[in-house]
Amino acid sequence: MDTQEALGGIGQAIVYTSDAGPFSGPIIFPNGGDRLWRIRRLDIEAVSKLRRGPQALSLWFGGLHNIAIPSELMDVLNPAEIAAIYIGAPLLKRDNRHPSARNFGETVRALDDFGYPYIGGYDEWKTRFPTTSGSQIERLDRLPDDAKEAFLGSFRAPYRPSDADFPADMRAYHDPCDRIAYVTGIYRRLTELWESG
Repeated sequence: MDTQEALGGIGQAIVYTSDAGPFSGPIIFPNGGDRLWRIRRLDIEAVSKLRRGPQALSLWFGGLHNIAIPSELMDVLNPAEIAAIYIGAPLLKRDNRHPSARNFGETVRALDDFGYPYIGGYDEWKTRFPTTSGSQIERLDRLPDDAKEAFLGSFRAPYRPSDADFPADMRAYHDPCDRIAYVTGIYRRLTELWESG
């Protein structure tokens, strides 16, 4: 498969290349053109079975309550990159490492660095874009400034703990502390984000 066409949000055709070919051309299109940005329930379940899987799911679930990734950003990320950001967000925010986040690219790389170790060992992600060195930076550089600022603003917001960690905190989200509930909750939230995107 060489080139696909997706109908843009304002009625224009946007062309992008498949996984098989090199990246070229515009990359921002509604919901990435792939259902749930190619994150399958199977992927979430597989992550849960990794060596650090239980903690990865707990963090991913917590990340959904701690950072909002604008649809423009979701549309230019590979599935593993999305998972790494959601996993890395509660780690950095819980340890109060987020207030200095001023540079968009550096913030995404820091989230990647903290999130990837939790999903390492799972190689079945269905990538959407090349994974060569520098390709993520190229994709991120093409994002509009308002999407970058929305992401940084969400990242800078105060850490929201779980009720399992801080039951008295009124801002705490409900943590089911259950693998199946995490998988279902993550998949459901991604579906909601996809449908609202």
